[in-house]
Amino acid sequence: LVMQCACSVSNRVLRCTLAFVVFFFFFFSSRRRHTRYISVTGVQRVLFRSAYIGRGFAKRLMGNYDSAIEDLQRAETIVRRLGDEPILIEILAHRGRALYFAGRYQDSIAAAGEGLTVAEKLASERAMANCSACISGDYFALGNLEKTKLYAERTLEIRKKLGEQGPLAQSLSAMGLIQQRLGRYSEAVTLFKESLAIQEDIGDRT
Repeated sequence: LVMQCACSVSNRVLRCTLAFVVFFFFFFSSRRRHTRYISVTGVQRVLFRSAYIGRGFAKRLMGNYDSAIEDLQRAETIVRRLGDEPILIEILAHRGRALYFAGRYQDSIAAAGEGLTVAEKLASERAMANCSACISGDYFALGNLEKTKLYAERTLEIRKKLGEQGPLAQSLSAMGLIQQRLGRYSEAVTLFKESLAIQEDIGDRT
């Protein structure tokens, strides 16, 4: 449940790490006063945003969740000023994953929930599926299987519509796990079989 969200937001975030490397020196020269972006140009704000996203992503992978959350919050502040809502959705989902791994499930739900609201506003079905998957994982961690299933079903429905096989296989596995926890073993087996069939078809046996 966690991986189906994390994988979906990581590809575009990884591109931000390139900007993080390029502007490494520029970023750290202003580290002591991270609010400096208030007075800089729009281009520089984008550079700050990319640096914070890149560093936050790297820190999350390193397990430095609290520090990652802090960097992503800074990036979020910049993105809100820029009015870049598609990037805002990604940051909210990514910050939600850092909050999840930090054990702050309710905060993660709030972040991903706001991302879902923005995604619905933009009619971005892929982002809606990603945020719903994040929320489903949070509720699973909290032991709320009813809401876990609700958001997982929404994710699965959208991903079936989009036809993206990798994310669809992840959602089928997630639903299989939920049905298993609910004691619906026959339904779980069917879902796992469907997921495995897709993974074998696309050559993904990880």
